[in-house]
Amino acid sequence: SSSSSSSSSSSCPPDVRANLSARYADAVRRAADDPFVPYENANGIVNLAECSTTLTNRGETTNRGGGWDDPPEGTPEELTRATIAELGALFGQGGVEATAVTGPGIGPGFVRLRLAQFQDDPTSWASEAELWESMVETYGVLLRPGAIGAVESRDESAMSDDVAFGSNEPGTFLACVAGRSEEALLTGMDRLRTQLLQRKFLHGRW
Repeated sequence: SSSSSSSSSSSCPPDVRANLSARYADAVRRAADDPFVPYENANGIVNLAECSTTLTNRGETTNRGGGWDDPPEGTPEELTRATIAELGALFGQGGVEATAVTGPGIGPGFVRLRLAQFQDDPTSWASEAELWESMVETYGVLLRPGAIGAVESRDESAMSDDVAFGSNEPGTFLACVAGRSEEALLTGMDRLRTQLLQRKFLHGRW
């Protein structure tokens, strides 16, 4: 019973999860309506929360977030490894802890990021929500927050709906580095780096 109590106490409160889930769904819609497109909409949102940025609207298929017009070199697995290495050396030392998300039903390209140290309160679910909101509203980059739970499987490249990531501790986010142009991927990572550097100076935990 003590283990179940511990698990319950560390889970995201239902009200925080419900509120963040609604805001996340709205952000996904906004990213579809106002996507980053190189040389066309440079201030648009870079959606790194989903592997596929090809959407169907009114019966027409359109590439959003840069599509695959100029895909990065390498396979999704190679992009994942390169992203993890880049995040680990983000500030020369004390970078971002990142790992590949693998398992049955999980397509390549997903990366789990631990960003709790960049939150106002590393142990707070509300602080995770605040950090996520800052990513979208101030820096225009969309990641999936761990507080909202497992990813629902929509296609072969998505995580299966029984796979959760980091939902028992605040500060875990999911990003997919496959499914968009090289320019969109680089822009998204640059925006994330800018935000985390600002947070690093703000909190001074390194």
